[in-house]
Amino acid sequence: MKEIFKIEGKITKETAEKFKLFLKKFTKKGQVIRIHLDSWGGNSGAGKDIEGYIYFMKKYHKSRFIMKAPKAASAAFRIFIRGDERIIDKNSIIQPHLPVPNKPGVSEEKIAREQKSDLDFITGTIPLLSKEDILMYNDMPLPLQFMKEKGVITKVVSSI
Repeated sequence: MKEIFKIEGKITKETAEKFKLFLKKFTKKGQVIRIHLDSWGGNSGAGKDIEGYIYFMKKYHKSRFIMKAPKAASAAFRIFIRGDERIIDKNSIIQPHLPVPNKPGVSEEKIAREQKSDLDFITGTIPLLSKEDILMYNDMPLPLQFMKEKGVITKVVSSI
């Protein structure tokens, strides 16, 4: 099966639900699932839901995920790094973005916990990336050579 799930624009709860339905097509163990990411991010909860579905498929169905991304930032970055293969072209924008308060009344403690959780997730998923790396490049596109050296990407192609 060569179907591709496209995540374009803002990631929403609807995106996560559509992705969950898309995954129901993959019933055999070891299937390859392709995702095309072209997103600045969006709802971090929806992004985490998608990550959870990917984790489940990898663990229980032994699925492999191929991510291609002209753009993957914030929640889309977290989804991108879940891929077994992470493919970009030389013009791709791959950008981590730690949580910031987006609603009035969100405590600094809650934001600090969410940022720590994101840092732990990213560094646990891409072991060559340090917390200092993420803090240095937070909300900035990662340089191509840096992504190669740190294992953020697995392949660069001429175009996506």
